Amino acid sequence: MTLLFYSIPLLFLLLYLGLYVFVISKREKVIENGKRIDLKDLTLIVPFRNEASNIDRIIHALHTQEKQPYEIIFVDDHSTDNTLSVLKNELIDSPLNVKLLHLEKDYGKKAAIRLALDHTETNYVLQWDADVVPGQNYFNNIQELFVRDMWVLPVVLRTTKGLLKYFQWDYLFIHALSYRMRKLKVLTASGANLLYNRKTYLNLLSKASGEEYLSGDDYFMLAVFQEHNKMIGVSAASSLAVETTLPTSLKLCLQQRLRWLSKSSWYELVGILLLAAINLYFLILILSFTTYGLGLFLLKTLIDIAYLREYTKAISKKDIYAVPLFFLILPFYFFVLFLASFILKKEWKGRELKKK
Repeated sequence: MTLLFYSIPLLFLLLYLGLYVFVISKREKVIENGKRIDLKDLTLIVPFRNEASNIDRIIHALHTQEKQPYEIIFVDDHSTDNTLSVLKNELIDSPLNVKLLHLEKDYGKKAAIRLALDHTETNYVLQWDADVVPGQNYFNNIQELFVRDMWVLPVVLRTTKGLLKYFQWDYLFIHALSYRMRKLKVLTASGANLLYNRKTYLNLLSKASGEEYLSGDDYFMLAVFQEHNKMIGVSAASSLAVETTLPTSLKLCLQQRLRWLSKSSWYELVGILLLAAINLYFLILILSFTTYGLGLFLLKTLIDIAYLREYTKAISKKDIYAVPLFFLILPFYFFVLFLASFILKKEWKGRELKKK
């Protein structure tokens, strides 16, 4: 029994390491297309709801850009605060080419995006959330990207203090893992910083699942783009990143994670549970206080860092050595999420996550 107990994690590590070696040795697909993104053929769309505390930052950031997209479309999803008045004040005498739209009959982020696409004149669309802030030369770098059907671009969570700080690590882990695995399959994308071909998006829209969700456009559209073998690029360049903030309370952080999990497929949920179980196993090994157990945990930590380092280095994330602590608390984190799923409502912007 003892032999089996110690053999299982060793077998896992060998498979884990083998997958890493396979991925880094696999050549990235070379797509023969030398055309780059033309800013004159790019529209920025920003759906928003109740973003009065954030919307001024995005306008200030756009004003500091050396170059601009052809047009910027803001879509109001029935805001009940003073976001509209803040936005209009910020745009007085602005040189930006801005269009402001309002959802009337429909509601939700996906509906806002579709309304913007109906009013878009360009072939390419860049989608942001209303609470992001781009780097100073963001659009200079966007025009250096080669044309693809979709570009998954990086989103960096601003560091917070205290317990909430660790909520950035689950987000960072899945995006770093997705970046490392991109040669096989892109695992995730964020609608806070997503670029795509408008015609391809609209052609595949009816084939995407998750119609009942108010949000999740990024997750479901990435899936359908991959199902139809579209050209997808993934970048981790800090010059193409936008920054955003974590939700401001533990409750809001948990609700955000529950929204993400609710859109996952059954096999993704199985993978998440397996990940939690594996890390619980290694936690038990550490508590055994044996040289063998500690050695296996050290080996796993080194492999974890190898998986994450390429992405964290690219986005200039320096606290990668917090990885061991993150994985140690991961089983408890998922247990808290499990309990929260019975207590907290799955809401998005003050609404039920699914349309009725």
